[in-house]
Amino acid sequence: MRPKARAQKRPSPEALAFQDAARLHEIRNHLTALSVSAQMFPRKKDDPVFLGSFEKLLTRETDRLLELVRCFMDRTRPELEPKVPVDWGCLMERVLGLMAPVFQEKGTKLETGPLPALRIKGRECQLESLALNLVRNALESAGRGGTVRISNRREGRSLEFQVWNDGPSIPRELWEEIFKPYFSTKRDGTGMGLAICRWVVRNHGGDLRVESSAAGTSFRARLPLGVGRKPKGKGRK
Repeated sequence: MRPKARAQKRPSPEALAFQDAARLHEIRNHLTALSVSAQMFPRKKDDPVFLGSFEKLLTRETDRLLELVRCFMDRTRPELEPKVPVDWGCLMERVLGLMAPVFQEKGTKLETGPLPALRIKGRECQLESLALNLVRNALESAGRGGTVRISNRREGRSLEFQVWNDGPSIPRELWEEIFKPYFSTKRDGTGMGLAICRWVVRNHGGDLRVESSAAGTSFRARLPLGVGRKPKGKGRK
């Protein structure tokens, strides 16, 4: 006799509501970045470097948006994407490539160091969502004329991903509140970005913390590597 298929547990209404809000938030993030690049197209249509990067960006982000829509339509299925070795350096290259035009348009300075040749065993779309949301959150906090500083480094058997900005500080009594769904200190904030970030980090066995003072605000994610250093990898200068 063939073994009976195990029934999959249906997500609770609360879990479905969070998933829907998270996916809509992600769709907005990608559309916003694409919109900025599209607005730059008339000014840079004769720049071959811009055209090459724009073509790659358009193809990649369209695929990502289609995947998000598919997940949204198939909302009752649990996340089945397996955990695989993810090249953190390549992932950050994509995120920075997507967000660079937005920083330029907003007049915010972006500082980055070398990207470590490390791999994390995880779900790539979730890890990309983590990086994108933390970078976008810092951009919104810093504002025009502000600075965002990103660092990636190995700490023992973990990756430490830190995003700092020099925007307004967050009161200490809100350091945990800001990670709750739908809570935001921003006038037009959705309250989803940081909630998604903490969910992703915990889903990968890591930790996400915030520290804030008059000197700036830092979000630090620690993720277990799980696999070795990428062979012959090079950091991004």
